[in-house]
Amino acid sequence: MPLMSPEERLNLVLLAQKHLGPVFPLWGVVEGPNGLQCECGDEKCVSAGKHPRIKRKLAKQATYDPERVKTWFLKYPQSNYAVRTGETAVVVDVDMKDGKDGLGSPARLAADSRRTIPATVTVPTGRNDGSIHLYFAMPEAFSLCARTEFLPGVDMKGPSQYVVAPGSRHIAGGGYYRFHPGRGPGAQQLAALPDFLLRQILAVPDKTSAACVHEKKVYPWDVLPSPGDRRPDAVVLGALKHDRLAGPLYRGRRLYINASKNDMALAGKLAFYCSHHFDQAMALFFKSALYREKFNKMVNGNYTYAEWTLRKAFYNHKANWIRSPRKRRSRATGAKRGRKPSDITQAVLDLHRSFPDWTPSQVASWLQIRPERVRRVLHGLRNGRYRDLSVTQLGATNTQKDIEEFIF
Repeated sequence: MPLMSPEERLNLVLLAQKHLGPVFPLWGVVEGPNGLQCECGDEKCVSAGKHPRIKRKLAKQATYDPERVKTWFLKYPQSNYAVRTGETAVVVDVDMKDGKDGLGSPARLAADSRRTIPATVTVPTGRNDGSIHLYFAMPEAFSLCARTEFLPGVDMKGPSQYVVAPGSRHIAGGGYYRFHPGRGPGAQQLAALPDFLLRQILAVPDKTSAACVHEKKVYPWDVLPSPGDRRPDAVVLGALKHDRLAGPLYRGRRLYINASKNDMALAGKLAFYCSHHFDQAMALFFKSALYREKFNKMVNGNYTYAEWTLRKAFYNHKANWIRSPRKRRSRATGAKRGRKPSDITQAVLDLHRSFPDWTPSQVASWLQIRPERVRRVLHGLRNGRYRDLSVTQLGATNTQKDIEEFIF
């Protein structure tokens, strides 16, 4: 059996990681003095090439990060890899060993139900005897405990379980797990688990847990808090960039060694400044320099990493951004709410609002000021200043008549 190149193995593992679920390293299969054996060194290993090489919980070591997988490939060049099931997919493991007809069992069940097994992502095992792994999308609303022999030669791998990933080597004959031609990610979508298989799975008692079916865990951040006043993105961005914590994070400066802590810190600031408008916070989160491919990875079955992080931040940061009134007193008037327009500015505004057809030169000539000053005032008026002033102050005075006489 020819050896698979490291580049091909890595590409297969990364493809599985992207579409099927998080991966982690197993002990590999290597050449020993008496033929192929498990890399762990035990010549009588009963799970050769199939048991984890890192002594941590599967949830802790399984990763969606491709850079971490590349690091493992450099550190453990002979390793096999596994896909953790129960997050993105469940796996129907069909075996043809020990005289069992794993392929025929589901086919007969489908025929009895007048149904067919849908096309889905398929991985022939390295045993090269017809055994395959069928990947199905994780059923919604509940999770399934693992089932052993729910049909002759057929197992089901669910939450907290794993299967050997494509790119790994099998000890029986030294073959490799590969995607079936035309049934790999990209060419084939994950199909829904057929109802006739699901009924058969539920009909078999679970040997490892008392609960056959259990509801998915409900988290407090599944329900988002009510949003406050919404502000334009530009206003929120201005506040973010002037924040001493959020500003560096938004520009990509990592304040913590753990990348997830940086993400959570920025998400908390987004919850505050966006006043809990989730769509706005999500859009700005993706525009930040902290963005990476992990933001799009599915976690816990229901949410992407970005959604999960923001939801937790929304739940943990209940306050909304309320802009405080101006505290610095105006140098012109001493008022806290800003500078009061000068008498000349007020006169320009009153004259312009009473006679909008006048040119700046005409207004300047009447008030005996320079036209540039009139243009500055009118420019500020067009850009939203002086909106809280009265529309005109000339209509109730005798000046109106004087101006008319001057014009006509």
